[in-house]
Amino acid sequence: MLKDTLQRFGVICQTDNTTKTINFAFFRDIVNNIPKALDWSTKCLDQGKTISFQLGGYAQVNYMKYKEDDNVLPNGFADSQISVKDTTLPASANLFESQFAPTLNRPWLGGTIAQITKIDTSTDANAADFSIGTQPRILIDEKRFVTTPVTFTDGGTTRILNNDFISVPYFYRDGLPEDNLRFNDLRLKYYPELEKILQQSKKVVRWLLLTPRDIMELDLLIPVYLQQDSCYYYINKIDSWRKGQPTKVELVKLG
Repeated sequence: MLKDTLQRFGVICQTDNTTKTINFAFFRDIVNNIPKALDWSTKCLDQGKTISFQLGGYAQVNYMKYKEDDNVLPNGFADSQISVKDTTLPASANLFESQFAPTLNRPWLGGTIAQITKIDTSTDANAADFSIGTQPRILIDEKRFVTTPVTFTDGGTTRILNNDFISVPYFYRDGLPEDNLRFNDLRLKYYPELEKILQQSKKVVRWLLLTPRDIMELDLLIPVYLQQDSCYYYINKIDSWRKGQPTKVELVKLG
């Protein structure tokens, strides 16, 4: 569930082996902190560097997919993709596939509500048993006040609960891209910075001489600037730090 959530909202994990911590952040947070960047130019050691112009397992077309469900058609209606203009990359790959399937809507009280069909009424209009298998779903829970309370009972005459606030779950709402779980809406909201980075990707591994204060005050949301490369980077990974010893640092170019 944690992995699915991180991927869905474009959250990145930055590891600090020194403090044994993992930091969660959006690329947008880091990019917005470029004016606060730390100048680490004087900390670079002349011990060479490793440069890669590819990040991770990206391809030319990177699919963001929901799990398929035979009862949700058309297949892929909630999927999206990130394209990278680099012909040296593989043609296509799944960036990630959610453990959940998408969900359709049906009309409800002047609006819409999630539709997860579990009862097959195609041959028996009075069928009441769950007979349709479905994949797990994830929905947005909207609480709505209703003037006519909904009454819950135990199936007899005993009133169990009167409720004037009810849940109206949904997967997407047309015309409301901010409140959707379709991957194209999520991509436009949470992934533009990553898409820009992938178009000109550059990962650099350098050896830096970091002081105890550097480590103590380290904020992985703050980029660093290296005059040697004339670039701003975000810190992707810091290997084991020891006082007075060179530290291997993995950096990814911003913009």
